[in-house]
Amino acid sequence: MSDPVQSDNEGHTMTARRRLEALAWKEGKWWYAEIPEIGRLTCARKRRNIKAFARDLAAVTLDVAEKELDVRINFIRPADRAQTL
Repeated sequence: MSDPVQSDNEGHTMTARRRLEALAWKEGKWWYAEIPEIGRLTCARKRRNIKAFARDLAAVTLDVAEKELDVRINFIRPADRAQTL
């Protein structure tokens, strides 16, 4: 299966970014982000860092450049996470 291809405004072809969904929640002083599609979890002390940490985790796990990924963060309550397992 080939990668989806897009063109920019100048007609240059480029590979589409892979989209991943992450579930994020806070427990104590830590923010957690789980990416179910790759079966991985990361954490950060500050909410503002969780998206970057999730994208970095996905890039390392999938062996791709971070710029090839679009990670969407869905913030949930910790109690809601049990329902997603």
